[in-house]
Amino acid sequence: MNPPLTPLTPSTTPVPSPTYARVRTAVGVIAVLYLAALLGVYTWHAYRGAVAQAPELPVFVTDVKALTGVVGEIRDNEFVLHLDTLPPDMPVALAERTVLLSDTTTFKARQPKDPAVFAQELTTYHRENTYYGFGRATDTAETAREVADLPPLPPEPFTYEEVGREQLQSGAVVTVLAQENIYEASRIIPTEVMVQQLPN
Repeated sequence: MNPPLTPLTPSTTPVPSPTYARVRTAVGVIAVLYLAALLGVYTWHAYRGAVAQAPELPVFVTDVKALTGVVGEIRDNEFVLHLDTLPPDMPVALAERTVLLSDTTTFKARQPKDPAVFAQELTTYHRENTYYGFGRATDTAETAREVADLPPLPPEPFTYEEVGREQLQSGAVVTVLAQENIYEASRIIPTEVMVQQLPN
């Protein structure tokens, strides 16, 4: 004998209407778009802040009136100057320059100062520039200057004395000075040649 059948009862769970489903979908899409917009605004402000705080790219000086290098071949009234380092934007071909000498070109050589004289110059320099933190600051008018001022250059331990052209030797380190911009000049007419170091 078969067991009696249980009568079916109607479900009490409400079935969402098609209109409700469409509204719920639209709300979900709007929420996603809102979050995406917030993320976009946040990303944009973060990008602007990063750009504002990013360090500026270095600016290379292109108005140059002095170059230092090593003397190469010496001919009658000219010599070849080899530059050890070049700025990133300078062609490699400009690592070698031709220096043309004239009757008005002067030559100077670096000579060391007397140690006692140099020591006295350093003492005076430190005393006169205590405002910048050299030694012990004193209550003088110097301490009232603007902090933005840069300290003057300290004295050098050598001097430059005028010498003859015979000081110019192949392998010497020299600095050539000109009146015009020689940044990209392949041929230089200097007013002065300073011998920094003679070859060993």
